[in-house]
Amino acid sequence: MRARAAYLGPALQFLTNACVALFMIQSVERLILCLGYFWVKLRRIIEVTGRPPHREKKAAGRTTRKQSLTRNESACKNARFTREDVKEIHS
Repeated sequence: MRARAAYLGPALQFLTNACVALFMIQSVERLILCLGYFWVKLRRIIEVTGRPPHREKKAAGRTTRKQSLTRNESACKNARFTREDVKEIHS
C-alpha cells in the first residue's frame, strides 16, 4: 500500500495543484470580465459594427409579412437561397 502511495502520490498532487492553478486563473479572468462589463455600462460605451443600424417600421409592434420576407431574404443571400425558396419556406 505504501508503494502505491509513493508511486501515485506525487502525480496526483501535481494534478491537484495544476487544477487549483487553473481554477485561480479562471476566477481572475471572470473577475476581469465582470469589471469590463461594469466599465462599459458606466461609461455608456456602445458597439460600432461598421454598418448602418437595421431600421424596420413595425405595424402595431409586429413585423409585417413583407418585412419578414425582406429580412429573411437578406439573411439567406449568403446561404444561396433564391427568392422563390424563401417564399416557399414562408408559405
